[in-house]
Amino acid sequence: MKISSALFVGIFSTFLSFSSVAGEWKPTHDVTIIVPYKAGGGTDMSAQAIKTVAEKYIKQKIIIENIVGEDGISGVKKIVKANPDGHTIGYVNLPTFAAMSYLPGAFFKVSDVVPICAQNTETAIIVVNADSKYMMIDDLVEDAKKHPGKIKASTNGYKASYHTGAQLFAHSAGFEYTAVHCDGTINQLAKLLTKDVDFICVTFAEVADLVLSNSPKLRVLAVFGNNRISALPDVPTLEESGYYNKWYGTIRGIVAPHGVSEEVVSYYSNIFKKIMTDPIVVREHFKKHMTLDYQDNLNFEAAITQLDYFCRNIEGTIYREQEKDE
Repeated sequence: MKISSALFVGIFSTFLSFSSVAGEWKPTHDVTIIVPYKAGGGTDMSAQAIKTVAEKYIKQKIIIENIVGEDGISGVKKIVKANPDGHTIGYVNLPTFAAMSYLPGAFFKVSDVVPICAQNTETAIIVVNADSKYMMIDDLVEDAKKHPGKIKASTNGYKASYHTGAQLFAHSAGFEYTAVHCDGTINQLAKLLTKDVDFICVTFAEVADLVLSNSPKLRVLAVFGNNRISALPDVPTLEESGYYNKWYGTIRGIVAPHGVSEEVVSYYSNIFKKIMTDPIVVREHFKKHMTLDYQDNLNFEAAITQLDYFCRNIEGTIYREQEKDE
């Protein structure tokens, strides 16, 4: 029996069409998003902001799992060790993720995760209590120079993003301080509010409500970067004040464990682009003073590579080994 060329083409086309559809990966059950920090911090805020509409696009239940411990390392370990079937993904916070991969006992590398997309890019700020004697950034620097090591700052973990921010500021201003390491931003902020420390480095979104309220509890002294924050037009940049003259902050994004298929990465990269342009998500970021900055998997990978280089080659110039025990 002979098959006509027209019939063969039709059968072949149908096969290709079926194969294409069959090859499109989608989650078949609940999707767990691991957040390596306590609920309420900046990374958790990012996850919660997209959870509001994610189920509508992914068509599965979204479970946000907050893993606390080891200044975020416990949560990242769980992301790295997760089944790479696409049903467990997680957040990383740059440059913290890159820095923690070099710490003793971390036992993972940045290559142990596969970038899916970045969600937001936040500029760091220097913050004190609203009733602090430090009215301007120069007041803090002057006092710190007069009393080396007496000024305290809480961080979100040893060599985590905000520890590095405080180091960049202190190193550029030429003063010494004592770092008080906490397990995440929430605990870091609590230390400032209870006046156990004198200043902190965080991002604006994490303290906006405490700064902009009618009875503010916190005051922002300076902003990292080349531009002032629109919500704080009177607050100078560190560069304007003669200190650290480059942008610094945090980039938060979504990753999958190493071994995940290209189809899974492509699916999530595309679906999160839709999620992050949804009007509800855009409004949620605006309401929380978060900077929505979607970057696809390739651009997010480039950011991870760049900040991995920063941690390997620059952090060593601003840290002293004994600071881990302070």
